[in-house]
Amino acid sequence: METAGKTAVDIADSTVQYLFGAGYYSADTGYQYARDITIHLDNANITGSVYPGGHNNARAEKAEIYIAGDTAVQSIHKNNSSATSGGLDVYVGGGSRKTNADIGFIYEAAVNEVHVYDGATLRHKDGSTDQLLWNAKDLVVDAGGELVLSSFDESIAGNFIGGGMLRMQAGRKLTVGGTVSGDTVMEIGGTPAAGQVYIEASGGTGSVSYSGNGLGLQRQENAGKVEWKLVDAYCVTASVPGGHGKVLPAGETFILKGGEQTFRFVPDDGYKVDRIMLCLLYTSPSPRDRQKSRMPSSA
Repeated sequence: METAGKTAVDIADSTVQYLFGAGYYSADTGYQYARDITIHLDNANITGSVYPGGHNNARAEKAEIYIAGDTAVQSIHKNNSSATSGGLDVYVGGGSRKTNADIGFIYEAAVNEVHVYDGATLRHKDGSTDQLLWNAKDLVVDAGGELVLSSFDESIAGNFIGGGMLRMQAGRKLTVGGTVSGDTVMEIGGTPAAGQVYIEASGGTGSVSYSGNGLGLQRQENAGKVEWKLVDAYCVTASVPGGHGKVLPAGETFILKGGEQTFRFVPDDGYKVDRIMLCLLYTSPSPRDRQKSRMPSSA
């Protein structure tokens, strides 16, 4: 429906081949301008493409696509000479319902933001022959959200704002033109190996964590870039088997190659650390730390 230059399209519980956000250009009417376009896809199956800016020669200022439910889209992109001067935003989820969106690729002259909300999964559609994020500026994956990439390297021009889950294939990389922020958990399919770089950015202090196969992601600075690279990881278990105190952190701690970890030994009142056992080797504290009682510790 179009009202005062604004177009709204809602597709729910339906299969559609092609969806145009604006109409055909007509020489008789001069109709080619739709201003703002809002498209809602809810449990929709788009077997062809969604053209937010419309058909040939159509014009729009800005387009927004909201995806909910179980929705599959072959592609979202511009159609020949159609255009959205203000760019395209794609929002996956955002409501109380769980959302699973399978999309082949997203392409427009400018994709301002791709946003995956809590409880939503955006998955690169199986069998896709192109990368998912064409011309995307900012990528946001909220806590509880999930982005599943496939066997393509991906790149965005802007910032990656993390908080959720990022699933990638071994040996693939996400290049970020801006910065990385937030806390992201990564899972890697296939056979990852030490030395592989999975995220490269211009900057940012975000956390990207992965542990598995004896490997972990480590933030490194390299030639003016920031990268998250797989390195060997070691599992250290710390405990106080004899009681009379505690060690912090206790239990299993993963330490990346070249990294550091501080363990604090806290004896109960009236006790002092007598010895620390490291990999079945004993080391004694300095004499000033000794007392008649002892707290056996191992790490």
